[in-house]
This record gives sequence, C-alpha cells and structure tokens, in this order.
Amino acid sequence: MGDWYRRTHVARFIPGDNSIMQKNSSTTGGSWARGTDERPETDKFYLIKKPDMTVMSLMAMQGEERFVPSQFKKDSTAGAIVSTNAEGEYFIITYNKPEVEVDRNKKTREPSEVEWAKYTGQSKQVNVSLGSVPKGAYWQITYQINDEYANPYKTWQELGSPEDPSTDQIKAIQAKEDPVLILNDEIKVKEDFQVTDLYETAGVTLTMLVKKPKNRPTMVQDLKYNTYQGLNGEKMVMLNWDHSEDQYIKSFDVYFSDTAAGQFQKINSYDVFDLGFLDFDGREGYYKVRAKDFWDRESDFSETIEVK
Repeated sequence: MGDWYRRTHVARFIPGDNSIMQKNSSTTGGSWARGTDERPETDKFYLIKKPDMTVMSLMAMQGEERFVPSQFKKDSTAGAIVSTNAEGEYFIITYNKPEVEVDRNKKTREPSEVEWAKYTGQSKQVNVSLGSVPKGAYWQITYQINDEYANPYKTWQELGSPEDPSTDQIKAIQAKEDPVLILNDEIKVKEDFQVTDLYETAGVTLTMLVKKPKNRPTMVQDLKYNTYQGLNGEKMVMLNWDHSEDQYIKSFDVYFSDTAAGQFQKINSYDVFDLGFLDFDGREGYYKVRAKDFWDRESDFSETIEVK
C-alpha cells in the first residue's frame, strides 16, 4: 500500500474513481490517481470509496436551484449551499474544510503532530436560517460525514493500519464508507427553519426538508455485474444498477440465493447509499436489488441476474 500519501491520495482503484456508480454520476469515471504510481501492475485490488467521493454523492441529492448564503461567500474554509426543487423542498449542505500546509519536502507526507494540531484545531459552527419556508409538516433528514462517520481511513487506523488487510478487515473498512443517517423525523415548520452544525474538524452535513411522497419507490433498473479478484485471492462480485428517485432513497438492499427459485436473503449489513455494491464473498448464484425509502417503503425487486 505504500506510504501515507499513497495510501490516502494515490490508492489503487479499478479504472475510474466512479467505478461504484454514484448518484447522478457519469459512467466514464476519473483518473487512476492524482500522482505518479510507480508500483507494479496488479490484477488484485480492493475498492474502498474515498470520503470526497461520498461527499459528491451527498451533493447529487441537492435540488435543481442552488445558492450560497451571503455570509459564506468570503469564507474559504466553512460555508453552506442551499437548494430547492420543483416540489418546494429544501436541501442544505454545510461544511468545514480546515486547511494546513504540509511540508512536501520531507520523506513522508503524513502530517506531523504540529500539523495535525493545526488541522484539528480549526473548529467551526455553521448556522443557516431559511425564512421563506412555507408553514407545514415536513420530514427533516440529516446525513453526516466527519471523523466519526463515513471515515474508512479511521477504521483502517483502528485496525492497526495493516499494510495487507485481511478479508474481514477490508469488510470492516468498507462498511464505513457511506454517509451516516443521523436524523429522520417529522417536524412542523411554523416560521423560519434553522440549521446549526458544529464541526470539531473537517466534515459535511446534508439536511433535507422534504415531504413524504405518495408512492413507494420505483423498481431498480439495469442490474449488472463484473467479477474481480481481491488482494487475498477473494472472488469479488461488483453489482451496479440504475434508479431514478435517489433523493428519497435511504438504502438499496441486495439479496442473494443459490438458486433462482430459492429463498433470497439480504446480504448487505449496512445501508447501501450509492448505485453499486461490492460483495467480497463472491458468491455464484442469483442476485436482485430493491430500493427502500426514508419511510421504509420498499420497491418491487429488480430483475434477477445470475452470477457464474
């Protein structure tokens, strides 16, 4: 895995940072890395989504009309983006992105204790007040990404920073890559609506103020797969699919059975936020997927595909 810089910024992925399809993402993906990777080619890898890609997934859940509150236009490290959609719903993203200059001339680019202290010492409180929200009942739904949530790097550190993670360790890291739903409550808006997010260090929060749709989710479309080999020789199955109602979906649940007519069991142990799932167990059999919204209403199952 290399030194700290390679582990965190030049990590080896299959071609394209969007290989797990994100909400509203393109199919072409990005570049392999942001720097020169001199390591030998390999057919074995594991895929862990970087936090900045998870942030892009949150941003894709915004409404079509967007603006930056005036008080944040001159702040380069903290701010907010507010958006609305055609249904008159609101989506507020707040963030804090501490900045610290790391000495690039030293042997390792891992921050020193002094640099880490500067980084973690940049706490911010972000306040947003919306005075034009029509009165009525809404659902307030909040996701967060920070040092505690959606931080696979921290999980890797807690596992002892293994250079060659075992299959179980990779599964534990993978389970921490998606944003965490911290609030899903019905509220009544009487006057204005306020959001206050306190950041001890870097983080992003999405607060959605939405109405409960009348209908349950539509069916997942275009389910397909590829197979790959993991670092430890695992046969991994990568599932990807399409869906048109991402703003109201809490999870895509993946089901598997040994036979087409058998009993299907859910195999994802956590909410799948994006349009893809990597099954490290590499089962040969049958897969299908269904969407579940924030009100736990489930769609019909997708078509069933066979993996050989």
